[in-house]
Amino acid sequence: MNGFDDFARDMDRIRKDFDQEIPLIMEAVGAELLAETRKEIVRQQLVDTRDMLNSFSLGNSFNIFEKRKGGYEVEAGTGNPYAIFVNEGHWTVGRKSFVEPTHFFDIAQSIAEQYMAVGIMKRIDGTIKRRLGG
Repeated sequence: MNGFDDFARDMDRIRKDFDQEIPLIMEAVGAELLAETRKEIVRQQLVDTRDMLNSFSLGNSFNIFEKRKGGYEVEAGTGNPYAIFVNEGHWTVGRKSFVEPTHFFDIAQSIAEQYMAVGIMKRIDGTIKRRLGG
């Protein structure tokens, strides 16, 4: 049974490693989403006063960057009141015309998810290999 005992200890150590690693990964994911959103705002040339662009920066007063559930969940975005109108489209005053949505945040989220998944898996794989000596 010694092999199973060693395996159980290794799994327990890996779980503890993940308890430390996952909140760091989630924080990196949130920061990367904010950075990718900024890139998409610039790419679509949505910059006017730079208020919306800057609101997707860590430390800005409109920035949303909250960690919950022990760091296993992160919310990143903006509290900028007009960002949602730019992303989702809106009617002008008096409903005279509709301003088409840009979907800048949706696009940034999709791009970030695609390449962050690879980075997350590499980091998890590295954690397991370090613990198991592989």
